[in-house]
Amino acid sequence: MNLSDDHGALDAMEGAIPSFLAASLASDEHGVLTPDEEHQVRMTLVYRVKPMLEKLKKTVHDLFSVEKARVGEHKVKVTRFGGWFLRCLRSEIMDIFEMFPLSKFNPYFDTFLMAVNRHGMMLGEFHIRTARGENVPHLVNRLNQCVGEIRQEFLSPDFRRRLRDYRRPIKKNYESLMQYFKRLFGRHSRMMIIRLDLSYKQQYRRGMTPETVIQHRQAMLRDLNAGTFGPMQGYAARLEMGMRKGYHSHWVIFFDGNGNWMDTEVAMQIGQHWDKVITEGIGSHYNCNARKERYQEKNICFLGLIHHTDGDARVGLEKFAKYITEPDELLRLSVPGIRSLWKGHASEPPSRPRPGRPRSPGKGDSQWLS
Repeated sequence: MNLSDDHGALDAMEGAIPSFLAASLASDEHGVLTPDEEHQVRMTLVYRVKPMLEKLKKTVHDLFSVEKARVGEHKVKVTRFGGWFLRCLRSEIMDIFEMFPLSKFNPYFDTFLMAVNRHGMMLGEFHIRTARGENVPHLVNRLNQCVGEIRQEFLSPDFRRRLRDYRRPIKKNYESLMQYFKRLFGRHSRMMIIRLDLSYKQQYRRGMTPETVIQHRQAMLRDLNAGTFGPMQGYAARLEMGMRKGYHSHWVIFFDGNGNWMDTEVAMQIGQHWDKVITEGIGSHYNCNARKERYQEKNICFLGLIHHTDGDARVGLEKFAKYITEPDELLRLSVPGIRSLWKGHASEPPSRPRPGRPRSPGKGDSQWLS
């Protein structure tokens, strides 16, 4: 993840785009991903608003001026780039506010959205382009003033500070997750890894409160820690909230790899426990282990019984860590008192070999030494 400086912020958002867009796609029972209205709004953010802001930061000229219409009335004259700016004021902008009411936007998006709202630009492209009469000079002045404020904010020390503050936990969360995975494999030569997406049935999503979601999470962790499904060695999970999916969480769970495990069955048991016991019938789940071929085709499978020498699993876990941390580059869930990312605790591997059978050198070198 390129998180080194302020000037690379828009480039860093580029790396977050695939997982940010994938987060809004729903999977059917066959694992087929389908786009929806939320997905279209996310597409607007990354393929219309983001490129516009990237270029706007480098411009200095007015985007709008007053022009005489044929009948002698004033109308808004729009430059080519001004037209791009106006296309970003379409109805999708209001949808962004409505679909992500509990989210905090990247300061680039936040500055743009707040400015157009403050200057009353939410009336949209059609009303601006068709405006006529004596009010047009005032409208043009508001438009250029809005654009100027956005540019000025992008170059201000306060904006750079906000950007650093916004991005700092993203890098920290990714590094913390990878360090956690490294410690787990430092203590356990092989583990069975489960990945599940836990959510709620569609008819119950809108009425779900953050407090209830956290209670369900704590109950799930209590049963996992109690060994209900076998000796758990660790876990990591990410809470998200979308218009169609509602609250949902992505889990990766590590179990002792020395038993005769059937990972798909264990994942199914955990998913059904969530559906029927934890949420008392209102939950739903997606069993990623039942579709390992999706990861195996890309040689990044980290699901099932994994040995510490498995290089593909290391790459897969890196991609998972990015998948649940990088979307924060664009926007992240922000509910007071509730963390969106949580994981277990793993101490440093012992400095001396532990009693018992040593790790076999015949299987290759550990992929978790660096």
